[in-house]
Amino acid sequence: MKIFHLAAAGAIALAFISCEPQYYLLNMEKRGASSSGVNLLGKNISLVYVADEETEVFSNAVATGFAQTLEKELSSGEETIGIFSVPPGGENYGSRDSLVKFLIETGDDVIMLLDRPLFSGHKIVTNRPVVDLGVSADSSYLAEGSASFSLKMYYYDSMGKEDEVRSFSGTNTIHPTFFNPGDLPEEEMISLMMAHSDVSAFQVGAAAARTFKPEWKAVGYTLYYYESFKWEDALELAYQMKWNEALDKWLSLASASRNTQKRAAAEFNIATACHILGNNALAIEWLDRSDADCMMHGSASLRKKILAEM
Repeated sequence: MKIFHLAAAGAIALAFISCEPQYYLLNMEKRGASSSGVNLLGKNISLVYVADEETEVFSNAVATGFAQTLEKELSSGEETIGIFSVPPGGENYGSRDSLVKFLIETGDDVIMLLDRPLFSGHKIVTNRPVVDLGVSADSSYLAEGSASFSLKMYYYDSMGKEDEVRSFSGTNTIHPTFFNPGDLPEEEMISLMMAHSDVSAFQVGAAAARTFKPEWKAVGYTLYYYESFKWEDALELAYQMKWNEALDKWLSLASASRNTQKRAAAEFNIATACHILGNNALAIEWLDRSDADCMMHGSASLRKKILAEM
């Protein structure tokens, strides 16, 4: 969670009668789906790229830049995204069946597949001598090349609401720089340029990954409480963003209460905490329990928030 503010109950809510719960409104910023509509939070991801000898350097660097940029957002830089390569072939790697096979092999939740890039317009823009008497003959010139390309990605989420393959595509131009002897034919210069395309390609992957970066959004939640130490202690823990500790308090209150409304209030808070912690399947279970005991105001709104992330 990024930030949140807890408003005083007296300023935003009124107790209906002394035996009914009071409530706090919790306003916070929460990470959710990316600008692409994809939500990768809490999911295990594998990245596969299709490459042959000609495109291996480029495609590997794109995949590495993509994975490392996402890892910074999803796991604080920890290496959690597996990268795999496959050769081009007759198989349609972008089909649902192929992507499901990859998921079975990796055991992950999400598979993202970078298809083989399609290049056009390779050219050498400049090739100038290096002004350094100590430079070797095979590095006596520094060239800048240019290559335009299109790239397509296929995405399949085994945890998604819909059993479908999504695709994303884009075009760009890279400008690799590389040393050379200055007398190579154009075909060899193009090959040398592509062999040194890794730095530019890494930046391409990093830029593409930002489209899948979780976005922050303002969200409001309701938490119920009663005027007793145990209830207020749980609320204070939530205020301090100690959600697991608050969850333990509400679990204790729910199991100990014979009053259905109090139990429903605790179960509602448990559902809210589970949702904020990213366990939406468990959040729905607790919200169902709360509704069965006593339908709390805000139940429909909370259910809508939970289902939106499942």
